[in-house]
Amino acid sequence: MERRRRILLADDDQVILKSVGGFLQRHGYEVLACQDGPTALLKARSEKPDLAVVDLGMQSPRPTVCPIFDGYTLMGWFRSIPETARMPVIVLTGAEGSDTNQRCMLAGATATMHKPANMQRLLNTIRIELDEF
Repeated sequence: MERRRRILLADDDQVILKSVGGFLQRHGYEVLACQDGPTALLKARSEKPDLAVVDLGMQSPRPTVCPIFDGYTLMGWFRSIPETARMPVIVLTGAEGSDTNQRCMLAGATATMHKPANMQRLLNTIRIELDEF
């Protein structure tokens, strides 16, 4: 039996984790949900997801130890370690601004989407990134 494709979902908003995570599970994906960057990085290294959906504005869980661990930082780590260097990363963000998409692509994103997410568009983007069409 073929294993289900794994998607790492990293967002500090529980509503997003439940709604997007549930949607992806209903469409046959295994979802690895994380509320912060350090947890997402550890899970990515141990579980080896096929793709990540990352929020840019995640807050650091330990600001005194690591003051900044947002989506940009997480993508930088993903690109710097062998287990995740080639993993597609879709950024799901509430950030507005003309430079957001460009900054995301420079940080290692393969696609960006703005919140609130159009779930069908997200699903189509995931399928394209995973070459499932």
